Amino acid sequence: MNQPPEYLLNKLKKDKRYREELTPEYKQLLEEFTCYIKQQQLSDQTIRRSFYMVGKFLAFVLRLKICDIGSVTADVINTFLATMAREASRFSTPISVSYHTDYHINVKKLFAFLCETKKIIINPAAKVTLPKKEDVLPRYVLTREEVKLILAQPNTQTLYGLRDRVILEILYGCGLRSGEAYKLTLDDINMSAKTIHIREAKGAKDRVVPISEMVESWLERYLLLRRLLRPDIKELFLMEGNHEPMKEGYISTIVQKYVKQTGIAKRVVPHTFRHAFATHLLEEGAGLPHIQALLGHSSLDSTQIYTRVALTDLKKGHSMLHPRNRFNLNEDKDDLDQKGFTRRIEPRKTRKSQHAK
Repeated sequence: MNQPPEYLLNKLKKDKRYREELTPEYKQLLEEFTCYIKQQQLSDQTIRRSFYMVGKFLAFVLRLKICDIGSVTADVINTFLATMAREASRFSTPISVSYHTDYHINVKKLFAFLCETKKIIINPAAKVTLPKKEDVLPRYVLTREEVKLILAQPNTQTLYGLRDRVILEILYGCGLRSGEAYKLTLDDINMSAKTIHIREAKGAKDRVVPISEMVESWLERYLLLRRLLRPDIKELFLMEGNHEPMKEGYISTIVQKYVKQTGIAKRVVPHTFRHAFATHLLEEGAGLPHIQALLGHSSLDSTQIYTRVALTDLKKGHSMLHPRNRFNLNEDKDDLDQKGFTRRIEPRKTRKSQHAK
């Protein structure tokens, strides 16, 4: 079997919980499982999450004094999943249904691997059911004005300010995930065709997205400087200081920096720009299949959530702006009791009572 990815081995060696809690047998099992899912052409983020969740499960099993993975029962698995459901997220709130579902999926993957490799005969996770899928609207969607304000924050007179502006423009103008944006290379940018080639995105799928004139203009300015700085490095975005390829997760730092400068109170992460991209396209009349292709969704169901986001915003706008919702009931001369309904209306002040004051 091939060795697991180097970054996962490094994490395994550095993580105190795995180093101290896992037995040599379980460490080996975790490494073999990592190799197994790596062959499924999953994204790095998905592999890391599987590595983390299965490692947590194995540590839990050991705390129950179960040293043989073949001795794990469905009750043990359900106890672990129930424990994880009560676990708080990094924001001190209960973990989401979708995150909890990932624990179910990864434990099931582990035992599927064990059965496939003949390490166990009976799969105790076979009857473990997945939670009902959570169908939640994006909590925060940026308005056009908020997006424009954030995009205007970087100092584009500097190389890295220009880099940051390009990143923000790509997140919003192309709807890329942060994990897709940081991995872009110089070869992925086709200025003549005005496209960006996104390689091995979620689900190990490639896609090509068009770039707008605005994104194109900022990219042109950045590429002139970027090609001169480190022509020996293929990655599009470099870190400050050492000019090495951008580290994964650093785009979040960039986004938080500029959002803080604007004073916008919403919790904004790189993915928030992707939500804004889809929602604003829908509001402008773009069709769902078109948005689906741009986002790289495998199912139209994932894209349809933005129709609900747009409808929610439409309702808010209707409530605030429609004249009928701003009428003063005291000035409405209609008798609202015609159908048997009653409405309490404060008595209109007469001129006499006003003069009395």
